[in-house]
Amino acid sequence: MLSSIDSKDLAEQTQLVIDGIQLNRPQFSIRSVSILCQRYMAYVKGYLWLSLMIYIGIYLFYGLILRVFFSDKIAYTSGCIDMEEDFNSTCNRNQERIEREMDLASNYRYNFYLNSIFLFIVVLQTSLNFSKESIYFFNEHRNGWYSTGAYYVMKSLYDITPMIPVVFIYIWIVNIYEPIRPGIYWWLVLLVLISVIAIQGMGHLFALLTNGQFTILTITNIGVFLFLVILSNFFNPIGRMHYVYQLISNLSICRFLNEATILLQYGFGRCGPKEIQATLYVMMLHHDDHFYHCLQMLLFNLLFYRVLSLAVLIVKSNPMENRRQRAENIRKYQEHMRPLNSIIPGLTISDQQFCIKKIQI
Repeated sequence: MLSSIDSKDLAEQTQLVIDGIQLNRPQFSIRSVSILCQRYMAYVKGYLWLSLMIYIGIYLFYGLILRVFFSDKIAYTSGCIDMEEDFNSTCNRNQERIEREMDLASNYRYNFYLNSIFLFIVVLQTSLNFSKESIYFFNEHRNGWYSTGAYYVMKSLYDITPMIPVVFIYIWIVNIYEPIRPGIYWWLVLLVLISVIAIQGMGHLFALLTNGQFTILTITNIGVFLFLVILSNFFNPIGRMHYVYQLISNLSICRFLNEATILLQYGFGRCGPKEIQATLYVMMLHHDDHFYHCLQMLLFNLLFYRVLSLAVLIVKSNPMENRRQRAENIRKYQEHMRPLNSIIPGLTISDQQFCIKKIQI
């Protein structure tokens, strides 16, 4: 029986596939996500727990520093201005009025450090961790172990989960507005948590676009984040900028987080009907309904950066190569190769012919 099989022509039993054997790519499944979560948990217990504890300590320590350097009394200044009364007392700026203005300025700076610096630490942590771990993902995905979507879902879950208790504790530390606005704690937790999830997607995007190179990644984090902070209504009102900058500012997570927190503190009826709030007036926030617009834009940025980072991850891990065309180009090149005209010493005189014989036993 073996002799009959061996006697058949090999060309009749096999078929030439010019673009090679196609690799099987596993589809997204909850089972793959579960397996990856279990494996990553072992990775966290064995190695990653130390750096995770360090980052958590940095977040909470930073919140304590803010409470030490800023007084709680800055939250009690309403900043409401009666136009008629203020017009009559323009030239009489007493010490009490100067202190109120200083409290308004200090509270504005407090919100800047409260929101922007915290988000910068988050995006820096996320991008650095993702750049190191994505190397192993690309190797394993190339071998067909699991899909891109399964990995990104797992990574997103492990990025978000430790930040939930951190945000709750951080807001509890830095919240100095509860006496003047009862229930503001839960709104701040919601706003900061949505912003954290969105900024993590931005960190994934930076890590993928810079190919995980530490220097380029760090410069990109600092440069892009500073640019978005400039467009965050902290230093110059968005309404007074060029329309191009106004359009780009819609992608600034810091802008909508800042505007929403300021509206929670000074808006929603804190000033009288004939009064205006100085900070809201400078920021050109004239309506309380803008708070809900900020909440919607934060959710939009969350989806935008997450979907964009997932799309870039899919493109980088699944390159669209025309393998058949590449194989045909190689074959055509080999067919049109010309004989080598170079002379090799020692092989120019002899003319040896090799004959391969097939011996069948």
